[in-house]
Parts: sequence; C-alpha cells; structure tokens
Amino acid sequence: MSLLHKSLMPFIFVCLSNTLTALAEDGPPTPCETLYQQAVALQNTLVVAEALRHYEQLLALDCQNPSLVADALHHQGDIYFDQERFGEAESAYQKSLTLKENRAEDESLALTLNSLGLLYSYQEDYVRAEPLSQRALAIREKVYGLEHPEVAASLNNLALLYETLNDYAHAESLYQRSLAIKEKVLGAQHPSAGSRK
Repeated sequence: MSLLHKSLMPFIFVCLSNTLTALAEDGPPTPCETLYQQAVALQNTLVVAEALRHYEQLLALDCQNPSLVADALHHQGDIYFDQERFGEAESAYQKSLTLKENRAEDESLALTLNSLGLLYSYQEDYVRAEPLSQRALAIREKVYGLEHPEVAASLNNLALLYETLNDYAHAESLYQRSLAIKEKVLGAQHPSAGSRK
C-alpha cells in the first residue's frame, strides 16, 4: 500500500463502517454485498489482486445498490492508483463520483473527490486537482465542522497542492490552520501535530 493511501485509511474505514452498517441492517447479504465484503477484507489484508477480481465480479453483476457500486468503484480506483494504473484509477474514481453526486454531500463523496484530486496532483494536473480538493474540504467542513481531524487532513492536502504551485502564502495559511486543528483536537504532542518539546 502506498504512503498516499495509508494516509487515507481513516477516511476509508469511516466509509467502510458506514457501508457495512447499512448492509447489516437490510437482512442477509446479497451476492453483491458478499463480494463487496470479501473484496474489502482482501484489500485490507493487502491481497489486492484477489480484491480487484472481487470488485470486477461485483461490477459485472446487476447490483441494485448504487452506494455499494460507488464504494466498490472507489476501492477499485485506490488499487489502480497504488499500481500506478492512472487511467484506470481515474475512470473508476470518475464513475464512483458520478454515482455519489446523486446522493447527499457526505464523507464518502468527499473521500472520492479527495482521491481524484490527489491522483491529479500526483500527475501534476493541478488545474483539475484544485477544485476537487477545495470541494472535498468544503464538504468535510460542512459534515464535521471547522475543527475536525478530517478537515485538517483536507487542509493539509490543499496546502501541499499550493506549495507545489509556489503559492507559499496560501499554503502556509492552510498548513497553520491544519496544525491548529490538530493541536486543539489531538494535542500538541500528537505525532500528526508535529510534536513540540
């Protein structure tokens, strides 16, 4: 798993937890739900080739759960991104985004916007990355409030993008805001707050 996607694991687990909770409330799992659960378990244990096969099988079925399909596409995109199959990652993220756009703005949508933004940043396509990262931040601020670790992570991603574009003043203000949130919520000694002695 790439460093990029290790940093996304908290977001992925929130979305996974929400999806699995919703699935459990609806009775016995459908074949699509079973494949999804198996694929996520395989992906989390780094058996990605088999996880990818499960996602592909799920997507070949006529699944009646658009949220499940959107999440499967997102996870498929993550695997492709880690394998540096960027065209396939973009396609999977875009399809996931299309399905998620029809729902309420939630963390799952923010996660896909963020992942697609990171993909474009990685490919140095900053014109496409910036609005996606900004929108992911706006959704997280709306969902979580202004002082939440998920908001801090989005601020940090956007700051990195501006730093890459040599917009140091903008980057610095976002880094400072991210750090302030981390120090307030997690404590100044927390590793992601850049612990101070």
